[in-house]
Amino acid sequence: MAITIIAATVMAMVLAPPAAAVDTGIRVLVFTAVESEGDEHLSTDSAIEFIEMSGRRHGFTMETTDDSGRFTSAGLADYDVVVWLNNVGEVLNERQRDAFEDWYRAGGGFVGIHAAGYAEPEWTYFDELLGARPRGGERDKTSQRTITVNTEHPAASNMPTEWTEQGGSVVPVRSGSGGE
Repeated sequence: MAITIIAATVMAMVLAPPAAAVDTGIRVLVFTAVESEGDEHLSTDSAIEFIEMSGRRHGFTMETTDDSGRFTSAGLADYDVVVWLNNVGEVLNERQRDAFEDWYRAGGGFVGIHAAGYAEPEWTYFDELLGARPRGGERDKTSQRTITVNTEHPAASNMPTEWTEQGGSVVPVRSGSGGE
């Protein structure tokens, strides 16, 4: 229950209208590891920028790492929430999985974003955290399309207006973008 509340609180802070930043004391670790070079998503850097901006606006602190070695009891104790961002493949060893599972069961919060569903395909506990996995085989790395966002809605008012989908990742188009 506490885990869901922490994760919901972080997401509510990210999506809420801007307010005067007050330090909430919430500490977030954004984890971006992938198993193999070439599995990185084009949207990862933009997502990190957005989470950093949200932290400044809503008073939570964050660190970003692709170092699986941070997944120890001591390493995770410093964080209230771990965000798995665009992870692909086997990124943790058994001891690291055990440390994460213990941390989560003790009240840590988990948020899985975008390709996190492609991480740890053989780890049953991670399946339970995600609730579902993407269907099909490999991500389509050849498609490309442009997506236009209606930035008049308050939830999207600070987002770039145009995004490009490339190979399963969605990234903002830097020129002609709105928002921050």
